[in-house]
Amino acid sequence: MEDVTELKAKEKKASPSRKMDYSSEEESDFSDSEINDYADKPYEQLRTGKLVVKTANGILRCPFCMGKKKQDYKYKDLLQHASGVSKGSKNRNARQKANHLALAKYLENELASEADQIRRPTPPAPISRDSEKELYVWPWMGVIVNISVGEDRKSVCDSGYWRQKFAKYRPLDVYTFWNEKESHAQAVVEFNNDWNGFVNATDFEKLFETNNHSKKNWKTKTNSSLEIYGWCARADDYNSNEPIGEFLRQRGKLRTVSDIVNEATQSRNTVVENLTHEIDLTNKNLDELQYKYNEKTMSLSRMLEEKDQLHHAFVEETRKTQRLARDNVRRILEEQEKLHQELETKKKKLDSWSKQLNKREALTELERQKHDEEKKKNDMRNNSLQLASLEQRRADENVLRLVEEQKREKEEALSKILQLEKQLDAKQKLEMEIQELKGKLQVMKHLEDQDDVGVQQKMKEMDDDLNQKVEDLNDLQELYRTLVAKERESNDELQDARKELITGLQDQSSNGRPNIGIKRMGDIDIKPFQNTCKQKFSPDEAMVQASTLCSLWQDSLTDPNWHPFKVVTIDGDSQENIDEDDEKLKGLKQEWGDEIYNAVVTALKEMNEYNPSGRYSVPELWNFKEGRKATLKEVPTIPHFQSLPKSPPSSSSSSSTSASAHRRMEASPIYCLPNDTFHQIFLSLPLRQIMICRCVCKLFDQIISSPFFIDLISIRPPLHLIALRPPHHHHSHERLSAAAANSSLHVYDPDQNQWLRFSLDFLPFRFPHPVASSLGLVYLWGDSPESPESNKSLVVCNPLTRQFRVLPQLGSAWSRHGSVLVDSANRVMVLTELAALYFSGSNQWSKFSSNLPSKPRSPVLVSNSVYALCDVGSPWRSQWKLFSCTITDLKSSQNWGRLERHEWGDVFDILKRPRLVRGTGNQILMVGGLKSSFSLTASCSTILILRLDLDTLEWDEAGRMPVQMFQCFQGSSKFKVFGGGDRICFSAKRMGMMALWDRCSGKAEWRWICGVPGYSDGLYRGFVFEARFTALLP
Repeated sequence: MEDVTELKAKEKKASPSRKMDYSSEEESDFSDSEINDYADKPYEQLRTGKLVVKTANGILRCPFCMGKKKQDYKYKDLLQHASGVSKGSKNRNARQKANHLALAKYLENELASEADQIRRPTPPAPISRDSEKELYVWPWMGVIVNISVGEDRKSVCDSGYWRQKFAKYRPLDVYTFWNEKESHAQAVVEFNNDWNGFVNATDFEKLFETNNHSKKNWKTKTNSSLEIYGWCARADDYNSNEPIGEFLRQRGKLRTVSDIVNEATQSRNTVVENLTHEIDLTNKNLDELQYKYNEKTMSLSRMLEEKDQLHHAFVEETRKTQRLARDNVRRILEEQEKLHQELETKKKKLDSWSKQLNKREALTELERQKHDEEKKKNDMRNNSLQLASLEQRRADENVLRLVEEQKREKEEALSKILQLEKQLDAKQKLEMEIQELKGKLQVMKHLEDQDDVGVQQKMKEMDDDLNQKVEDLNDLQELYRTLVAKERESNDELQDARKELITGLQDQSSNGRPNIGIKRMGDIDIKPFQNTCKQKFSPDEAMVQASTLCSLWQDSLTDPNWHPFKVVTIDGDSQENIDEDDEKLKGLKQEWGDEIYNAVVTALKEMNEYNPSGRYSVPELWNFKEGRKATLKEVPTIPHFQSLPKSPPSSSSSSSTSASAHRRMEASPIYCLPNDTFHQIFLSLPLRQIMICRCVCKLFDQIISSPFFIDLISIRPPLHLIALRPPHHHHSHERLSAAAANSSLHVYDPDQNQWLRFSLDFLPFRFPHPVASSLGLVYLWGDSPESPESNKSLVVCNPLTRQFRVLPQLGSAWSRHGSVLVDSANRVMVLTELAALYFSGSNQWSKFSSNLPSKPRSPVLVSNSVYALCDVGSPWRSQWKLFSCTITDLKSSQNWGRLERHEWGDVFDILKRPRLVRGTGNQILMVGGLKSSFSLTASCSTILILRLDLDTLEWDEAGRMPVQMFQCFQGSSKFKVFGGGDRICFSAKRMGMMALWDRCSGKAEWRWICGVPGYSDGLYRGFVFEARFTALLP
């Protein structure tokens, strides 16, 4: 029988050819008289195997009726089907009859052996009664004699040689017997012990009988023939004394065919009985299992009902327990408050008793003597105080002068406020008059039907009066907007002027310390160190020791891990004061005295006030005489400014100078080069150098900013940078002081380990606040200068090309509480706990509701879905879960689904304050503190980064922060996480640097990022910025 795979391949190969052969015959059919002639072609195809009747598993089928369901025929049924279609079917055409006639002919001639074939072991061939009683060696053996051993002795005596020679009879093994003294050898051929082996053994004997080389011929041979003789081993061979006889007696035994048949029949009957018994046992077991299953089902139903009852009772008991707990807490708080009041009352009584005892205490003689001595000391002290009172009086005069100046400034501010209030009152009055006139007009309109000329005249006068009031109101509003804009411009100019003064005065040197100058806030004054060291060391050594000691403590001030401050509450306000119990400061005071201690404390306070995050000194305009920040009014008293000429240089001279410089630049040969040459030069440079070349001159800026060059350079790979978001400012004076810092975008280049700054001064917005980025474009919130009271606008810009576009207006709540998400298709989404807005490029926002249980934390937009963490726990214990929603579902059903699997286990419970960050490809990262236990107050051992594959929904660990690095984060109550892909940044309060997890090289590494711009409290936020020259579409 052919192999199953070969037969299936033949069927697969034959099917298309069969379809092709007979599809052409459908076009020209033939008559019934020609059926026998056309049956020859399909008959040949059946014989050659193109058309398969018997499949690999022995199933018979009709190859011409492939569309019918029945494909498993018996030989008799298939022959009847073929004969019926070829002879008597009226619904079949001549071609189908010819095909089935060929099939019937093929079944009768080629597959006749299948007529009585049953799928069981092959029965023995019919034998005579004498052969049934004849004794054979079993297992079936064959004998070969007269094997001539010549020069090829080794191959003739090899078993493999004879197995290959008689391979068609499928021998199991061949055993040769040869003595070196003899020139002929003998062999025994072993066959299978079943009926197939018997048939092969008899065929093996018939082969030799046909060639006259049987056992009988061997016994009667008279000549010395070199041919081999063979036969089936029987009783005489078994009982012979030759080596073959000994081998047969060892390996087999004598049995008749009838014995073997009876034994097989008896064995088959025994197997049938055993199987019948096993079936009965199996049925009995099935009945028992069915009975047990019914019992378990009823028990499970009762258990589920009891479980529901227990759950209901548990819920009721839990509510009762919570209610009792709330009552107990309220009662305990009331008792605590009552005890506190009683304690305060008793304390006041004790204080009053103490005062009365002090008053009633009699003065002793010794106390009088002490009083006399103190009186003498007080007299001496009064004399010295009189001398100091003169200096105090002078200081009081200066204070009075400052108070008067402050009073005058305050009066000016009050006058401005009063003026604005008057304008506001006038505005409100006008609005009330307008509303009153509108109401009167409505009343007069109802009286029009009376055709009263006086009423119509009155309405006309009131209408004119209303128009005049509206014009006055518009004029007042325009004046108010102008004044506010002017005030903001003035404040910006003052801040810019102060910065320019600080920058200019830093480059000026003076022979003495002026009253007004630049002070480095956070630098330690070295004079107290010099004075103290002069008392302990020699003059030469004192200066060296003072400089060394001052430098050591200056380095200690820049250490982010040392923060000797404590928070105290005064009149309800929290303030940071020096922690006098700090071990480092206490040691300094004990070793070097109060003067050096006060100098270090002063520098600490200055650094904590002016630059708490960067921990380095910053310049400030300072009044050294009075020890305070200097005002711009005091700047003209600086000797440098007094020596300046009173009148500025003429505009004509400055313009002529700039014009001459411009003419000199245009005369340079570089201006004669064509733009194509510049394009080739710039295209050969890296992207970083192209950004630098843009700042060289206006010509380079125009060439690099041209649309043609941007289109050429846009295919360059981007720079993978990390951008910082500016800090949140909640007060107007803080916003003014941070205006300059917010007008720039600070980015960090991890590959070069350096900080870059992109100016945002091309944006016509105040306080731009970048929040997200995608494909080289930055998305930010900005205040419009024309209408400062209006809502913030969401702006998209490219800092490299200095292009921007304003997206449609949004409400103020979205800018304050919404998270801005952008994907690779520049789709923008603003997400809050109530709704999500999605900008699809149609110049409008679409609002969608959401069913999130709480405010979404750290949402990310991956492919076409949004993922966010939500707290579904109780107020006293957080329980974070992952929710997701596709953009399509957000538009249609507006339902978020919880993303969870049983295999995840406690993945959300092991992290403290988890955050999501977008990973690479179809992955998201979850970052949080690794809890040491599951208690509410559990501490964290490190920061863990987990990675979720959104295709397989399986978590794995991406990395964890080293313990030495995590120790720097333990002192902060919270930390921020931002980044994406294979880079994540971590920041905390008052550290002055950030931690970076970088896996871009394939191996995760942790390192510190130093030199972070110090314009916040150190709690930095940011996003990934892929800088590239991308054109901004309209």
